[in-house]
Amino acid sequence: MPLTEVFHMDKRKIFFGSDYIQLAIVEGVSIISMACASKWLTQRPIGYLALAVPPYLAVLYGAVKKKDQDSRICNPWYWTVAILISTVVVIGLHMV
Repeated sequence: MPLTEVFHMDKRKIFFGSDYIQLAIVEGVSIISMACASKWLTQRPIGYLALAVPPYLAVLYGAVKKKDQDSRICNPWYWTVAILISTVVVIGLHMV
């Protein structure tokens, strides 16, 4: 494998290894899935306040991470799961 491919692989690994990039990708998936569910699955559109719950969790993560970086709660895995669960809950509550 040429050295240039290894260098680019390291750049991608560093890029996708960032906590904020991981949460941004999850947020994008969350917003797109809620928009699609609002359009095709629910009988009435999902309101603005309910659509703002998963992005609000990402903002909370940024605040918590800025305050205490070494805390166990600052693990991005917890926040990623919380965002995905909140997305499922928002969609599920609007389907009934």
